[in-house]
Amino acid sequence: MNPIMTIGLTNAVLASLLAGFLFLVSRRVRHAPLVHILWLLVLARFIMPPILPLEWRIAGASTARSSNIIPVPASHDRAVRSSQPIQNSSGNQVADKSTPQPSWFAQTIHRSHSSAFALRWDVAVGTIWIAGSVLWIIVATWRIVAFRRKLKSAAPASFEIQDMCQRLAQQFRLRSVPHVLIVADRIPPLLWGLRRRPVIVIPADLLPRLDRRQQETLLTHELAHLSRGDRWVRLLEMLVLALHWWNPVAWWASRQLRESEEACCDDWVIQKLPGSAKSYARSLLETVEFLSPQQPSLPPIASGFGSVKAFKRRLQIVLHSNSHSNITWSQRGYLTLIAAAALLFSISFVFDNPALAQRGKVGFVEVPSEGISSVSFSPDGKLLAGGSSDATVKIWDAATGVTTATLKAHKKRIQAVAFAPQGSMLASGSDDRTVILWDAKTGERLRTLEGFEDDVGQLRFSADGRTLWVASAHITSWEVETGRKQSTIKLGANNVISLDLSPDEKYLAVTFFISGKQLTAKMFDIKSSELIRNFGDPHYGVYAAAFSSDGRTLAGTCIGREEGPKLRFWNIETGEIQETFDLVDKEIWALRYSPNGKLLASGGEGPKVRTNPPGWRLTSMLTIWDPVRKDVQIRHNGASARLTSLCFSPDGKHLAYCDYATVSVIEVDSGDDVWTGKY
Repeated sequence: MNPIMTIGLTNAVLASLLAGFLFLVSRRVRHAPLVHILWLLVLARFIMPPILPLEWRIAGASTARSSNIIPVPASHDRAVRSSQPIQNSSGNQVADKSTPQPSWFAQTIHRSHSSAFALRWDVAVGTIWIAGSVLWIIVATWRIVAFRRKLKSAAPASFEIQDMCQRLAQQFRLRSVPHVLIVADRIPPLLWGLRRRPVIVIPADLLPRLDRRQQETLLTHELAHLSRGDRWVRLLEMLVLALHWWNPVAWWASRQLRESEEACCDDWVIQKLPGSAKSYARSLLETVEFLSPQQPSLPPIASGFGSVKAFKRRLQIVLHSNSHSNITWSQRGYLTLIAAAALLFSISFVFDNPALAQRGKVGFVEVPSEGISSVSFSPDGKLLAGGSSDATVKIWDAATGVTTATLKAHKKRIQAVAFAPQGSMLASGSDDRTVILWDAKTGERLRTLEGFEDDVGQLRFSADGRTLWVASAHITSWEVETGRKQSTIKLGANNVISLDLSPDEKYLAVTFFISGKQLTAKMFDIKSSELIRNFGDPHYGVYAAAFSSDGRTLAGTCIGREEGPKLRFWNIETGEIQETFDLVDKEIWALRYSPNGKLLASGGEGPKVRTNPPGWRLTSMLTIWDPVRKDVQIRHNGASARLTSLCFSPDGKHLAYCDYATVSVIEVDSGDDVWTGKY
């Protein structure tokens, strides 16, 4: 089923269950404000995706429909088993006539018919749903436009009524006093809020029936609607009914919400005008008599005086003034928590069926229970390593995603992994302030580098694999063969974001935070350890930086105080900006050139998307650029917020990345997933 339709139907079921529960509660509870809030939650449940989905497991459930597997009849199963030729006593082959095998044509028709029926059902329901919503919006819009035209012929109320309204509005501390308009139609008094300055609309033939005190109660009721913000509730109501026009529970919940809303405004009248209960009751009776025998329908955006059918109950409440009398504060808290839980939680069904369980893993591979923060391809492109927050290094077959090894030795989160350019040596850097050198094929720990002043954030091997550059509080170079520290570049950083080595191995580009706030990018001379150039300025920071394949350009992802995320290119010799591209959202956390230098990949945070089960999640964003042609080649959305690391395969045909929820390998040319692992 279409995910959007699934979300809509799930919301309809959950909102209906919540509405039934609240109806039972409202029969015993007469606290109008609480009842109104609860019914408001019911409407919100119709359109709000769940934040915390709950799973119900169903054992032994059939999976034929949910897994798109067409069940095979028993007779067909027997025919398949006995499809081999049968030999008679003379050795000649004869056909098995007892269990005839369905023809290929019959099987094809069966599958096509089943698929076509499912497709037609899904499309038909979705089409009817959308068509009904569009029709409802058209009708609602027509009624709103017609009522606005009617208001153009309305006359302003008398000065006495306007003055009364202004005086009463002061009790509500309203910033803007609404106008009072008089219309000749037989409609109930209402608040019309679909304009910059709301208006109170009163039928002309009703005013002579009311004395001054009764007119005050009528105006107070409509001002209560305005003060409570009920006109904004009308917009929510319109959205719910437009999407769930087919659901009688939605209409019933809307009616219950309006009745509780009117009860709240009745309470406000009694509170603002002490001793006015009898006068207010008479004004209600006069309104009922005026509107009888048939109350006209109002446009959906109007907050009216209420339905005629609900007046009997309202009169009893007004005359006895007992709407606040029978619920304690603890009971209010419990009811609110129950309603909030129904609003936030959703239900998803998990079938304890091997076939369905297996299908749920198609395209996904084994990954650690906690997030991957860094990825690296082996020199031959056959392996992919990932450093995890659970202090392990996971190694996968890069083509299939099958786990080949899990390396355990670190004590804390691993932030960086890097393969040496030759052989199978792998380096991993951790928050335990160590770097471990591994043999990725055997899983053997070769050497441990220690003595770092802070967490290890980035690793880079030299082209010959003999030197390893480590970014911690400072940048240090290490001789791989002996594990001896060679040189140190002073940084004073507490969070290194990126480290890159120029192709000629003369310079190091590093981006890092100082004191956790100031973001800076610097380029150092490797031999002298001296600072060559600063990139960026006080108005924007450089998050990730990478050298071009010719070593003449440094690319950097930037974001400033007043401008959005950018991809900038600097001339290494002069430090001048050569090009600037706009990034999507915040693709600022990872940047890497392809091996041939023709492509550049940037990654970071992406937009919010709807999920199934219903909910919201942030996504990661990956963009592959052609820096020469200055255009986007691939734009790829990942599963969860912030892409943290990416790398090209040695042949440049694949790209691996990790975000907060997945590690993935995609094809560079098409952007299609090769495999994805969720954690």
